[in-house]
Amino acid sequence: MATTIRHVTLKPLGKNKDIDPSKGTVVNPFTQAEYNNLCHTGEWTGGYVETMGYVAPPMMDGMGDGSGSGSYYGN
Repeated sequence: MATTIRHVTLKPLGKNKDIDPSKGTVVNPFTQAEYNNLCHTGEWTGGYVETMGYVAPPMMDGMGDGSGSGSYYGN
């Protein structure tokens, strides 16, 4: 007998209380416009975005004052 488990991720709603908390799942991804708006307002908490797949939230390590301090070792 097969068992089906449904996983739903609930996200806290910030200023955009009109965003459905079930958004951002594989079956109900954010649109790119919703993603852009949430990034612009600083409310992006991660989730699935149409045509982009899973997009992680910004990495915050608690170091620095947020004014650009720190090091970047990128390509």
